[in-house]
Amino acid sequence: MPEQLEKGAFICSIDTELAWGSAHREKDPTEYEHWVSYGRVRRTVERLLEMMDHYDVRATWAFVGRLLIDPRDEQANALYHDNPQPASRHLTAERLADPEFLDRWYAPELLDMIRSASAPHEIGSHTFSHIVHTKPGYTDEGFDQDLAAAQRHGEQIGVGPLVSLIFPQNRVANVQMAAKHGFSSFRSVPPSRTSRLPSVPRRLLQRLDAYLPFRPDVSYARRTNGLWELPATYYYRHGGGWARWQSNYVRTAKLKAGLKRAATKKAMFHVWFHPYDLASDPDRLLPPLERTFAEVAKLRETGRLDNLTMRQVAEQLTALSDGGDGS
Repeated sequence: MPEQLEKGAFICSIDTELAWGSAHREKDPTEYEHWVSYGRVRRTVERLLEMMDHYDVRATWAFVGRLLIDPRDEQANALYHDNPQPASRHLTAERLADPEFLDRWYAPELLDMIRSASAPHEIGSHTFSHIVHTKPGYTDEGFDQDLAAAQRHGEQIGVGPLVSLIFPQNRVANVQMAAKHGFSSFRSVPPSRTSRLPSVPRRLLQRLDAYLPFRPDVSYARRTNGLWELPATYYYRHGGGWARWQSNYVRTAKLKAGLKRAATKKAMFHVWFHPYDLASDPDRLLPPLERTFAEVAKLRETGRLDNLTMRQVAEQLTALSDGGDGS
């Protein structure tokens, strides 16, 4: 049953993964479409955090744990289970000696930047190794080990226990295991309004939706196997491929419309993206977000909208649910 907050909420969840986002792919990661963008992520995150600090906007930054462990450190990596992903074959000593290759897989400075920001961000989990649990060859045991490693590593670096989980590729699976490892919320991406259509009209309508200022969806949380499911409502897409023709006017109009609808309906407007999405064209993609953050600040000042992390949403919903039960 959907649960409602006391007022609307803007949630921003950020899948912080860099090259680990392509770890499940067979091809050479340097041939992946976002490889160049990975190299611009640090400066882009710096600019994004400056904007968030200015408007006091907070987000849930869901890290792949291995992004924070030097892949050249054999002792540190020996603490964790073997990584079955195809990309592990590319992490050779010769390649890791190349700084440009290494900084796509190892970026602890991103965590330092986020923890140093004045806005109170949350550090969440994007699992430890970006294991896509639903793909062939992966097991429940491996997923169990991966979540355990994420929590263990979070505690070691002082950001645990981690309570917000974002499944790799948004493929939600084995929520009970996430509950076992102490998570209290996860993000889902519900089917779109066009998902049941045949492929050709579906793709056409998806493009039209991207190019025209149609109002985006909002969502409500629900309990799923003991965790709070927080459905995403808008993917802030990168600037490559067909999305390069999506105008900033449309992006801004969609974001502002989602905020106002959430405030009116006491719903969640849950925006998500990867840092490399913004890094694909930061000069073009950051301004609509800045205008959105200004709108968030305005709605917050008038008492119509909260800006919450996933942890905070789960805590508020739990308190409301417990209060409703008379406990």
